Amino acid sequence: MEKYITSDKIFYHLEDLNSWKNNCNVSPITMELHLSNACNNNCYYCCMDKVKDTQIMSEEQTKQAIGFIKKIGAKAIIFSGGGEPTVSPHFDDALFYASEKELDIGVITNGLNLYDQRINDILGRASWVRVSLDAVNPRQYEQIRGSDSFNTAVSNLKKLVETKKELKYGCTVGTQIVVNKYNYKTIREFVNFVTKNIPGIDYIQVRPLEVLPSEDPYPLDMLNEIKPQLNQIKINKKVIVSAKWDLFWDNPNREYGYSACHCAEFIGAIDAYGDYYLCCHTIKNPAYKALNIFDVKYLPKFFLRRDRMINDLGPSKGLNRAFCPVMCRGASLNRRLEGLLNEPEHKNFL
Repeated sequence: MEKYITSDKIFYHLEDLNSWKNNCNVSPITMELHLSNACNNNCYYCCMDKVKDTQIMSEEQTKQAIGFIKKIGAKAIIFSGGGEPTVSPHFDDALFYASEKELDIGVITNGLNLYDQRINDILGRASWVRVSLDAVNPRQYEQIRGSDSFNTAVSNLKKLVETKKELKYGCTVGTQIVVNKYNYKTIREFVNFVTKNIPGIDYIQVRPLEVLPSEDPYPLDMLNEIKPQLNQIKINKKVIVSAKWDLFWDNPNREYGYSACHCAEFIGAIDAYGDYYLCCHTIKNPAYKALNIFDVKYLPKFFLRRDRMINDLGPSKGLNRAFCPVMCRGASLNRRLEGLLNEPEHKNFL
């Protein structure tokens, strides 16, 4: 399962790494695009609540955003949120535009707004799709995700897996549980439920809530329930127990493990208004906004404006304990990159 979610992927971009290390311009490798700020779930733990509204990119803006991502040299695009990407009436067009531009595609979805043709389009054009599920029954789903759509989510996830098998698509199909106060006692049950009901799933990710250094979402009694379950489910070869759990076992002071957001040049997020930010966690913070991609006068100056934004953030490149989660999507990558910057003694002895 390590092949799906690992920070080692950065070493497949050695030319970009060398440019970055030598302080040369580097294109983002992966971009996150928010087609919509609207969502058909209402997850109580959602880290994007601050950006949710009714904003949805138009078809022309969607095409323009994907063209911009290709033009700046990015290699992959993740359709995420914001809100729920499939709420956009232009989601299917976005899949087409991105594949036409030869961008690798990832999709993060709650799976509620899928139908047969859309399932075929996702499987035929995307490298991977992950359905956020979190629950083992309708009541738990409603507690966590704020809707009574559990059966729809499970049914559509089954369709994704069955269609993949039937038509021999290469797209990786996964699901995820974010462990929280409503489901921490049923982690093992969740894995068993998915394994039994959707046996063709490629992976099941089990991850904690994203937290600030000052936050403590798992009291000791919860951790005592969670840890043995994680140890038990690891024997299932389809289970990915997120490395983010190390934060709660081995890092009581909630330290980042790196001194700066080194991956700032390698990633980026464009919100539903077309504003380019350092990452999804910094959306709506003006200090982390480089430009609006629909403002054509700025487009030729993208690298200048992005790098100026990063430089203005200071030596930490924006790492801020006030709003940066300790184990964000870029955390493992940041640790790798800090290791590259701080060459060890005896580096030629492997």
